[in-house]
Amino acid sequence: MRGRVLYKKLLVRPFPREEKTEGGIIKVWEDKGQDIMRATVVKAGNGFLTKDGDFVPLQIREGDVVHYHKNVGIDITLGGESYVLIADEAQVLFVEGE
Repeated sequence: MRGRVLYKKLLVRPFPREEKTEGGIIKVWEDKGQDIMRATVVKAGNGFLTKDGDFVPLQIREGDVVHYHKNVGIDITLGGESYVLIADEAQVLFVEGE
């Protein structure tokens, strides 16, 4: 994918809303109570400037898995793929290279 994500933003690809158990049973998530979404970071901004003019890079990298509140992002479709653009501070947890 061409393009850049600017500043403190993350472009993420949400995980499917279903999971397969070890026995092969497909569990479909219900929206009730599912306020936290899980996604893979596709692109990450480079960081931001503080009031003092210091540059602070983002700790998140492409390929990291983030957990975020489902209503904080902007849904985007690029090349037939669905993505969500979120602010760095919107994520609640990240797991490096999961």
